[in-house]
Amino acid sequence: MQTNQALRILLGTAALVIIVAGMKSSAELFVPFLLACFISILCAPLMSWMTAHKVPAGISVTMIVLMLIGLFMVSGSLLGASTQALRDNIPEYRDSFNALLQTLAIRLNNIGIAVDENLLSNMEPSSALAWVGTIFASLRDMLIDFIIIIFIVAFVLLEANTLPAKIQRAFGDNNTLGYTKRFTDNVKKYLVIKAWISLATGILIGLAVWAIGLDYPLLWGLLAFFLNFVPSIGSFLASLPAIAVALVTGGWLLASYTAIIFIIANTLIGNIIEPRIMGANMGLSPLVVFSSLIIWGWILGPVGILLAVPLTMVLHIALQSHPDTQWLAVLLERARRE
Repeated sequence: MQTNQALRILLGTAALVIIVAGMKSSAELFVPFLLACFISILCAPLMSWMTAHKVPAGISVTMIVLMLIGLFMVSGSLLGASTQALRDNIPEYRDSFNALLQTLAIRLNNIGIAVDENLLSNMEPSSALAWVGTIFASLRDMLIDFIIIIFIVAFVLLEANTLPAKIQRAFGDNNTLGYTKRFTDNVKKYLVIKAWISLATGILIGLAVWAIGLDYPLLWGLLAFFLNFVPSIGSFLASLPAIAVALVTGGWLLASYTAIIFIIANTLIGNIIEPRIMGANMGLSPLVVFSSLIIWGWILGPVGILLAVPLTMVLHIALQSHPDTQWLAVLLERARRE
């Protein structure tokens, strides 16, 4: 018995290594496919609503595809304009940032705290903003490949209605169909709710920073939207470049207002509203979240950082949907208070 168990573990580990190596080597193809699958899940409720109102499947898919094309074109245009404007102003921001640091160093030295002014002058806001450009450049590349993504979305939506019948014919038992339905329903619930919560977070932050006069409010709203898919540290990462720009354009007061906006928005939505809607069993352990960012980022690149938690949550839901693997799902969850 022990030999058989050890052999199963060995074979499972070998299969996992092969799968990870395959995903890493085919990341350029795998990432658009994953994005298309997630977009299809988000569009599934709209597709179901249309078919329930007697709209033919072909017309429903065509309308959804046209909507996505328009959304992608507008998003790509706004995203490209905002990131380019930010990059063009980085040299100006660098000078302002160095001036602020010099003033801070002088004040600290005057009160008896020895600070090396040259050390502070080597710090640049571009280092805090460079990773933003990297992530958004990867997203822009995905928008360029949107034709492939759109085709995959269309075919997935067309196949969605026939999938349960295929599973029934393939496996011939209701248990497999029940597990599959439970898995797909939970994944759909998670992604749809998370998307709406992230959209609310992005809109709230974008409008708030626009109200206080911060540059590029659309960019900070988009960044808050995307990084809200990363629990625990996503909101913190989204706030850093916005606070850096606020500091060099409006001083410490504007930076403080910006930090307060991010803290209030993410505390209200991330710590109060989201847990009540999602439920306690939809939270991942912080260690699992951090580990998933490293692993998926290494496998899929910068976009993998944004997809890391949704992919890990899909794995968690898959493990939770079957009685034999529920214990693994519990290990991935956040610790609960008794």
